[in-house]
Amino acid sequence: MLKLKDFYPHQLSGGRKRLLMFAMVLVRESKILLLDESFYNIDDAHRESLEFFIKFSLSNSNTTLVMATHDKKILL
Repeated sequence: MLKLKDFYPHQLSGGRKRLLMFAMVLVRESKILLLDESFYNIDDAHRESLEFFIKFSLSNSNTTLVMATHDKKILL
């Protein structure tokens, strides 16, 4: 299995870049996480992975999520 650490940023897809960005933000354990159209232009497979990742990360923290989106598929 390939790991994100094995790639340079320019070699990653848009979805992988966003996954990495979310990981970097969630590691900081901020009190509030503001997402504005964070799932824009991401394919369904990456969107589902990101949703799971965010749900899992937030369930183990005291972070409040505020999200603005027009995507009716978001299940957070």
